[in-house]
Amino acid sequence: MVEENKHSFWDTYLYKHRKDEIPPPDDRSGKVERALPASLEATKDALKEALGEPKDLFFRPIENQALGRTFLLAAIEGLVDKKELALHVIEPLQNASPQDESSDIFETLGRMVISVPNWKKIKTLDQAKSQLLDGNTLLFAEGLSSGLVIFNHQYEHRTVGEPITEQVIRGPIEGFVEAIRVNTALLRKHIKDERLRFESMTIGRRSKTKAVVAYVEGIAYPPRIDAVKEDLKSLDIDVVHDVSELSLLLQKRSSNIFPLSLTVERTDRVTASLMEGRIAVFIDNSPAAMVVPAIFIDFWRTPEDYYYSPVLATFFRILRMIVGNHLTMMLPALYISFTEFPTGIIGSQLIMNMAASREGIAFPPTVEVLLMLLMLDIILEASQRLPRIVGGAVTIVGGLILGQAAVQSKLASNIIVIIVAVTAITNLTVSNLSMLQAMRLLKYYFMIWASFFGVVGVVFAATTVLAYVGSLKSYGVPYLSQMSAIHLRDLTDTIYLFSPKWRTNRPRTFKAEDGQHWDTKSMKYNEDSMDDV
Repeated sequence: MVEENKHSFWDTYLYKHRKDEIPPPDDRSGKVERALPASLEATKDALKEALGEPKDLFFRPIENQALGRTFLLAAIEGLVDKKELALHVIEPLQNASPQDESSDIFETLGRMVISVPNWKKIKTLDQAKSQLLDGNTLLFAEGLSSGLVIFNHQYEHRTVGEPITEQVIRGPIEGFVEAIRVNTALLRKHIKDERLRFESMTIGRRSKTKAVVAYVEGIAYPPRIDAVKEDLKSLDIDVVHDVSELSLLLQKRSSNIFPLSLTVERTDRVTASLMEGRIAVFIDNSPAAMVVPAIFIDFWRTPEDYYYSPVLATFFRILRMIVGNHLTMMLPALYISFTEFPTGIIGSQLIMNMAASREGIAFPPTVEVLLMLLMLDIILEASQRLPRIVGGAVTIVGGLILGQAAVQSKLASNIIVIIVAVTAITNLTVSNLSMLQAMRLLKYYFMIWASFFGVVGVVFAATTVLAYVGSLKSYGVPYLSQMSAIHLRDLTDTIYLFSPKWRTNRPRTFKAEDGQHWDTKSMKYNEDSMDDV
């Protein structure tokens, strides 16, 4: 999924002719790690130099006369809880007695003196620097060229609450937060299976952001797990801020507007995805998970579909995918086609009504639709940048005032205001924000073809979009999988949602190792079951 990193001719030309200005890449393979000094003063100076004399780096010397030793604590202010540090580290160190000391002082301190659950020993300056930047506390002793890492980092983060970009109607009202360990704990709460795996790694040359690859062993396809991990390891970039950015970095086609991964904030949706054999990627400081592989039908399904009756869920999916999707993309283009290239498809009376509504309008239909849609998108974009309290009001008031003013000043007809309003509303039926933005752009593509070739242009535009979408893949899985499946088990959860009794097997699409997720033979209904009449 990752495109090979190749330099352009212009980059190569600049590098050849500006060697004095552009340094060559670092050769990290031959780097020799420096050992920690035995002197506390030398250790302090080495850490300051390695971190660039930071103002938030603090040191705390500790004298223990009973042991006859001097210790040194090092940490970065704001990343550790000083009260916890004083209670569980400094006070026990000051009160340590000679019987607590052994040949390995750090081993003894970690096991018997310091009251923290996690610690480990380090021996190099690079390890010390990395642990400090990660928010941990370091402990050094005079005369020893090693140190002790005390895992007591304390990051400020939001409490678990309702997802921000995914509305919860039914199901757990809890969403992921910016702390990666809180997110993995939420998954542990939902999936109490010893085969749930979390594989940690670091991405970002400078940010050194923690990333976690989550999957269920025995369900997820092993080659796909390896592919995801290889993509993350090969990502050579300074910093990654969010899983949405990570998804774009992993795409080969930079011009692709269709999302090839799901950005999910809801815990129940990630849990369901893992049970299908998919893989979730979390990164620190991002309140969502990137779920792969993703297919086209995923962006029209919602978690609430599985909390409703299959008949109701199917009806809602038809509204979202067939009605809402097609109206969003094609309604403005069809209006242009029927006004610029009148045909008998819609009937003469409707054509006459449309022509009457345009009486006195100075612009041709294409320009009229384009101006109104651009104005609508500008209002929507502005409302997203405003505070939530006033954002919704700006959208409603701005749309009403501008629409009425455009009709009264003969810049737009009544019918085009209706069409633009319907287009805006149906666009909001898309359950995923990334796909919603893609649909907003696609309507202009259909309009361009409709303005030149009418209905034929709309059909051609739909054909090209379908062909392009059919060429996409997400980690080897075709984008239109399940919708074009030949196996019944892959058709049970598409536009029509079958009864749970028909969805006992996992989709073949994701090549799950364990193909069955529900054994209906073990289900026994007694005489008082719910469907008895």
